[in-house]
Amino acid sequence: MESLDRKANKNSFDPKIRNGSFGVVQLSVDKEFKVWQVDMSIPGHACTIAPFEKDVHSFLQTYHYDGKNLTLKSKGSYVCDLKAMGAGDQTYKWDIDVALPVFEKASPRT
Repeated sequence: MESLDRKANKNSFDPKIRNGSFGVVQLSVDKEFKVWQVDMSIPGHACTIAPFEKDVHSFLQTYHYDGKNLTLKSKGSYVCDLKAMGAGDQTYKWDIDVALPVFEKASPRT
């Protein structure tokens, strides 16, 4: 976290953002909740860490989602080519072990 905080503080002008670091893992799923892509974002960078079916299968070491509860375990790394953005190759590493309830977000009424 220390290196993330240092980088976030260096790259951010908003003091609310500079005071902490965070990461986001996004699972893109179809209607049957089958994961077809995984993206990861950390301050300053984002990457599709599982762009192909073989990568998704490798990422999902344990995955169960029944519409109400999510169980996900995954440990690994992925080298993301960010040279086009001037960042070179970035290695994303993760160790995820979560079991949590999921709540559907209500759509605003029109």
